[in-house]
Amino acid sequence: MGTRAYIYFYASGKDIPSVFEYPDPDAIVYSHFDGNPGVLGRELLAFLEADREARYVSEDPCFLSGRFLFWKTERLKESKARFPIPADNPNYDFSQMIALGPVTKRVGSGGYVYHVLCGAEPEVLVDGVWDRQADQAADPLLPLEDALEIERRETVR
Repeated sequence: MGTRAYIYFYASGKDIPSVFEYPDPDAIVYSHFDGNPGVLGRELLAFLEADREARYVSEDPCFLSGRFLFWKTERLKESKARFPIPADNPNYDFSQMIALGPVTKRVGSGGYVYHVLCGAEPEVLVDGVWDRQADQAADPLLPLEDALEIERRETVR
């Protein structure tokens, strides 16, 4: 069973006042596995940082989401040795392991939703975080760094 997540990319200048009132995203990426902030959230931040360091920041949400898909696929290819299916298995198809892709809308509920506000300094918000220490849902819309702090507290407990 995977931890599903959607990454919504928004054009620069859009505002997300709350998890209940956000504009339609300009691009959406679906991830079926490892959607929690400690994995996908960290990867998203690493991607944005690498983009900044390369001075290749795009304010176009469709282009940025495509670059993220390519970047993430390359990371998966680099780490395919971790997958339990041996590469010499004739039924092994690495493309089957990439449960990640562009979608046109969110289907179903559950999982995490990341909101990437594109721009010169992209901002990432996340909803779907449960704060077990407080035994309640966290603020419905958190900066990703705050969600990572909640997750860190949970693993230390």
